[in-house]
Amino acid sequence: MAKELRWRLVEDEDGHWYVIPADKERDFDFWVEATQTEQEDKRLGTDFEQYRLPGSPSNITFVDPKDGSDGVSICQQ
Repeated sequence: MAKELRWRLVEDEDGHWYVIPADKERDFDFWVEATQTEQEDKRLGTDFEQYRLPGSPSNITFVDPKDGSDGVSICQQ
């Protein structure tokens, strides 16, 4: 059985929200920094605009979320 892709809600420095693959958070941070400093050459790789939400995360709804590996989990850092 293939491992299920996990997703994470993240926010850029302008208050825009994105739902990105959880394993791409470092890439997202790098992309945000390049975007803020207008260093287009450093934006190579994933185009995170495709993951941008059309508003607040409060607009997101879920069907039957569960706590744990089979549903929604809380990341504690």
